[in-house]
Amino acid sequence: LNQHVIKALLSRLSVDVQVVENGELAVDAVRQNPDIDLVLMDVHMPEMDGIEATRRIRAREDGKHIPIIGLTAEAFSDRHVVFKEAGMNEVMTKPFTEAALLKVVSTYAPEKTTLVEPEVKNPEKMLLPENLAQDENAAEMSNSNNILSPAVDLPVGSDMKLREYIDQLGADVTVSLISKSPETIEKELGVLKAAMDAADQALIFRSAHTIAGVAGSMCADKLALQASIIEKNSEDLEVVQAVFPEFSDTATHTISWWQDVVTQLQA
Repeated sequence: LNQHVIKALLSRLSVDVQVVENGELAVDAVRQNPDIDLVLMDVHMPEMDGIEATRRIRAREDGKHIPIIGLTAEAFSDRHVVFKEAGMNEVMTKPFTEAALLKVVSTYAPEKTTLVEPEVKNPEKMLLPENLAQDENAAEMSNSNNILSPAVDLPVGSDMKLREYIDQLGADVTVSLISKSPETIEKELGVLKAAMDAADQALIFRSAHTIAGVAGSMCADKLALQASIIEKNSEDLEVVQAVFPEFSDTATHTISWWQDVVTQLQA
């Protein structure tokens, strides 16, 4: 899903984009194409993660100077230090804005900054109700003794971020991206539940991390923060199990919000 978001944003810069599925393929892509101007390196990938992929690229003579920008949902500065020590020039925390992406491209590949405005159809239909994303049951879903309480006052979805998406990408691309989100979240909720049943703390971490990244990229602030909190507390199985029903309820509200957004934008 994040690949689709990044490709959609980069399409406005008229750049050629190559997407690969894991770190091993990223290393191969850089080796096979010496003309690559910039690498956007996701940190968490199958087969080989972004840290190891960056180290291997840097170990090659032709990879010592290529700009590598880390992409991660991890907001903790100590982790960013690890990524930079591996050889990344900078680290961008997901979700990031078009302006942040443009700044990176203009800094490391300044000739690639020509913006192409998206075609906007029927803009009057893109004005969503201000309160569409508010969760009326927020106060009941959490309390001060709950690790998820920092998210209690957040709306299920951010109307402001959604409007920015529409302005940047157009309604059609926004609908396409949001439509992919419910299936991803439902799948990862199943993975997270199975991980709790198996007491697999590493899988709990990865699943929560994935949900945080998807939700954050798709304007679902409440679910994104709750997932990040679960990710941070993934080693405390009892705590994660205790808040899972609330987290699952937030996911249900989030999916409903996404579906409402798609319906309105397609109207």
